[in-house]
Amino acid sequence: MTAHRAHTQPMLGGEPTPEQDFDAVIAKMIALAARDGVEDLHADDAFSNRQAPALNRRIRGRIYELLLATHQRDVTKPHDPFTKYLDDLADGYKGGHIVAALQGAVGSAVDDFATAETIDRDTAAKLRAAATKAAVEAWRTVNRLSLGRSKDEEKDQFAVNWWLRSIPDYWEEPEVRPEFQKLLDGARAQRQQR
Repeated sequence: MTAHRAHTQPMLGGEPTPEQDFDAVIAKMIALAARDGVEDLHADDAFSNRQAPALNRRIRGRIYELLLATHQRDVTKPHDPFTKYLDDLADGYKGGHIVAALQGAVGSAVDDFATAETIDRDTAAKLRAAATKAAVEAWRTVNRLSLGRSKDEEKDQFAVNWWLRSIPDYWEEPEVRPEFQKLLDGARAQRQQR
């Protein structure tokens, strides 16, 4: 596990930046909300306790990739790989570019989980819908607070604090997939050439 983690941890040049650490916390928080969103399905045996960690890891990782991509993208460049990554995630979803990309990220994590764990198609669709809905609500709550646009700040702060306090201690840091790490490595190499 350590060798795999070392390979999959996104390094933009050494230790994680404070921004990356913050993104990891936000990814965990939103993943927790997504996981809470599928809890009724879990209780109805859509997936087992043995399978739950794999679902949690996938969702955390994909949300983390999304957050890193939003910070790395350069919309002024016509062929920016991070913008393309976000565009691909957002394709077919509604709700603004990042919200659409979040739905794509969580949805693809659930789809990958369902394929790996041989979850039937109908159950996978229910898991996808519940996880994406909860993740989007968490994202919107965080966004409202960070932009000072909350109509019920006390309620939104309570939700965020609850999610933050509820992140299990045993959850690993989010990991990126090797293909996303290649995007990060390419961006780092370009910065070093400048």
